[in-house]
Amino acid sequence: MSYLVGIVLGLVVQGILLLRQGADAGRWRIIALLSGMGVAAGFGAKLYSVIERGGFVWHDPAWELSSGYRYPGASIAVLLTLPILHCLLRPGVALARIFDVSALGACVAMVVIRIGCFQAGCCHGTVTDLAWATQYASGSAPWHAHVGAGLIPRSTELSAYAHPLQIYFLIAIVVIGAFLRTWQVSSPRVFAMAWDAMSRSSLTG
Repeated sequence: MSYLVGIVLGLVVQGILLLRQGADAGRWRIIALLSGMGVAAGFGAKLYSVIERGGFVWHDPAWELSSGYRYPGASIAVLLTLPILHCLLRPGVALARIFDVSALGACVAMVVIRIGCFQAGCCHGTVTDLAWATQYASGSAPWHAHVGAGLIPRSTELSAYAHPLQIYFLIAIVVIGAFLRTWQVSSPRVFAMAWDAMSRSSLTG
């Protein structure tokens, strides 16, 4: 569910920033554009997950809505559809500016998503004995991985200690978002750098 919540919050942030920057004249077109981006992001994340799993396996509707999304798929879908939506809707805001604002929205989305990853135990790091290492509950992805690797017995209720990789990525995303928000830079190059950094972190989850 954190994926969907993250996407929605990210789009809300984008909408607020665009409207604050004088895009009131095309308010409804911007809302339509952001809605299209949300649909594309959700569809792309789900499709990427299906391809990665080697095919679609139907689960109950609640699981399909709350799980089985992959952020790289959302990134690819938005990058492909945003120029098309901008051309069709003509919201009155430069495409480069929308891309930059999208980077901030993506930061917000990824913070929510990484918190969800940490709670679920997905996207975990390698085993470590560092003081801030984390254990995950039985049945979680790291627990299964550690049982399979012979690091812990199946009877144990917690995984071995592992790097909280999700928190590392979350901190990196917050730093990127703070930089973009503080400097208010409007440049496709800045968007590209931020998006690349977030996509690289998401590829491990």
